[in-house]
Amino acid sequence: MMRSMNRRWKALGLGALASLALLEVCGRVWLGAFASNNDFTRYAPPAWVPLEQQRYLPHPYTAYTMNPAFRGRDGRNRHNALGYRGAEVALEKAPGTYRILCLGGSTTYETGVPEFGRTWPAQMQEILRQRLGRDNVEVINAGCPQWNSWESLIDLQLRGLQLEPDLVIVYCGTNEIFPRLVPPQEYRRDNRGYRKGWEAEWSWWQHSVGMHFLGLASGLVRRTSLSEMCEIDYGDLDREACLTANTTRYYEDNLEQMVALTRQYGAKILISTWAWCGDFEDDYASDPVFQRGFRETNEASRRVADELSVPLYDHASEMPTDRKWWHDGRHVNTEGARRKAELFAEFVATQILTRT
Repeated sequence: MMRSMNRRWKALGLGALASLALLEVCGRVWLGAFASNNDFTRYAPPAWVPLEQQRYLPHPYTAYTMNPAFRGRDGRNRHNALGYRGAEVALEKAPGTYRILCLGGSTTYETGVPEFGRTWPAQMQEILRQRLGRDNVEVINAGCPQWNSWESLIDLQLRGLQLEPDLVIVYCGTNEIFPRLVPPQEYRRDNRGYRKGWEAEWSWWQHSVGMHFLGLASGLVRRTSLSEMCEIDYGDLDREACLTANTTRYYEDNLEQMVALTRQYGAKILISTWAWCGDFEDDYASDPVFQRGFRETNEASRRVADELSVPLYDHASEMPTDRKWWHDGRHVNTEGARRKAELFAEFVATQILTRT
């Protein structure tokens, strides 16, 4: 009987080791040859991701920032030496150049558009150059996924205004909702009730693809996502009650400071409302609570623009909401980015540049 039990346990152990070995081999082959950029960074063991494939780096004031060394595995995406998505831009603006700086989160960075040259800021540059017949128009994409107006304000102060922009475009929306979805007593002016410092500690066994996969599947390890590393999780909350208690006052404060800073540096600023598509049932943009938050953010943008006599572009009223333009409920696809660029370029050309 004991020998039979020992053989059974030995067989089970060998079977488990064989399964882990097979998982390790299959995982390595998939990650090395077939995984997309996003899947590679999401599922690869942290030690596997080389510096040039790490999209973000920790930052002492904004929790994280974009990695200037980042290059997409398929060659379609990249960050420049300034740490912004797109082609290289000289730190010092050339004489006669009209420079536009676009602030925001992933809907400015455009995570739904694989090629860095097809985002709406990049395509707006192309459209304005053709329309004006001049090559000295530069549009810089300063969007960073999951940044909200707090991080955009800090980055504008520390880096953006050093580029001497002639125009700053603020395109904030969905990321302004999450800082409000916290217990009311945690809703603070410095945003520490929502944002936390970069946390990225990994166990030694996560060097194994198979073990890392199992850890993710079982919930024993955190996914390598910005939410896990930089946001405070309070569990289930009454989101409707949170929005009621936690108003847009801090977002409005941040906008007001952006306006003051850009004016102090002699630049113009354009505030835009934020567009979304509610036709994706599996996307939170279809959730009535989030849609309430989107509308409140847009109303706050209108109030600040009106009170401070700042140009407002009501992009939300012009951007088509047909699914064909959208990657998901919040991010446009490449075709949508072209339409978005056309709409922004039209407003800038007719309402800003003609009055400069």
